[in-house]
Amino acid sequence: FNRYVAPQNISQLTSIEDDLRRLQTPCLILWATDDIFFGLEWADWLAEALPNARKVVTFEGAMLFFPFERPERVNAEIHAFWNSLKV
Repeated sequence: FNRYVAPQNISQLTSIEDDLRRLQTPCLILWATDDIFFGLEWADWLAEALPNARKVVTFEGAMLFFPFERPERVNAEIHAFWNSLKV
């Protein structure tokens, strides 16, 4: 676990910032508010960097592995996002 988590840092996103700014794909951002590795300010950074970011959804009190802890809500948010894209 430590070998997996230790290298996780925001530089993985900032190093591809130019590519992110060119991405035209609609994006939904799901973010844990209590993640000790990726603070909430990075959700805002990502939303600003992605030109077609549609929404930032926060999971209050959640941490790094929140999709495993709150799968029903994650699924509901993704389902609603996909439905919003239908033409």
